[in-house]
Amino acid sequence: MKMMECFEAYGLERGKRECADLISDFQECVGMQKQLMRFHAMRNERYKQWLKGERKGQEFFADPPRVDAY
Repeated sequence: MKMMECFEAYGLERGKRECADLISDFQECVGMQKQLMRFHAMRNERYKQWLKGERKGQEFFADPPRVDAY
């Protein structure tokens, strides 16, 4: 909503420059690119540790968070 209000205030062309941070936040909210990159980085690190023998089969994944952890 803030992104659209920013575009309304500045117009489309100037809004692309002035509202770049809001556009980035909106795109992350919709596409979850940063979250997926973080997930893949953690998964790859766990896999590397498993290959080196630092993690065993039961320790490959961490325990899940509590249900009410939000």
